[in-house]
Amino acid sequence: MTALPELVIEAVVHELERPALQRAARQLVDALSTAGGSPQSATLRFRHSLAAITPSSEHPIVVASLLREIETQEPLAQTEVRWRDQLLSLERLRIGSFVCTVFRHVASSERPSLVERIIRLNLLAVQLSHATGAGVIDIDRIFSYFGGRLLQTDYRLGGRIATEMAAHTIVAGILAFGLDDIIPPDVQERAQKVQAGRLHQLSAAGTG
Repeated sequence: MTALPELVIEAVVHELERPALQRAARQLVDALSTAGGSPQSATLRFRHSLAAITPSSEHPIVVASLLREIETQEPLAQTEVRWRDQLLSLERLRIGSFVCTVFRHVASSERPSLVERIIRLNLLAVQLSHATGAGVIDIDRIFSYFGGRLLQTDYRLGGRIATEMAAHTIVAGILAFGLDDIIPPDVQERAQKVQAGRLHQLSAAGTG
């Protein structure tokens, strides 16, 4: 088999999500190595903002999370303009990007407005996708299917099961839409099947 090019993932996420991104990078390497029949490598870089990502010859994949906006006092309209402008700048540089939604499960002791804030941010993810062509990694949809009690987590994605599930969701999104310029389609298809099998194993072990 022909060696696959190294992947570069630029992550603009909340610190709480970093373990999930680290696990996602390993899952992606494992899935592509299995599918391609040769070792795959990947570099994961954490960035403070989308604006910090600059043009290069590496064709990176950008994963950005709206959890970073959970505590800010910035009006949502301004948040939308900032994210849209930065995502469009990446699109003009032909850098593929993904926006992660936020799991809407919040502890009863937290302020009620937090759930409303999360819902509005998740709607913003869809709007940004339509406006910029960025993909959506819908953490909220997958996590809501299983539920916070089974996953033993909340919007902060703490815990081993949540880390694995978030990583799987990120990798599934990347494999579905983010590698066409880097990885041959047949390898992507086989990697998707590998990843789907791991979701079944994870569900049986911790959430089934």
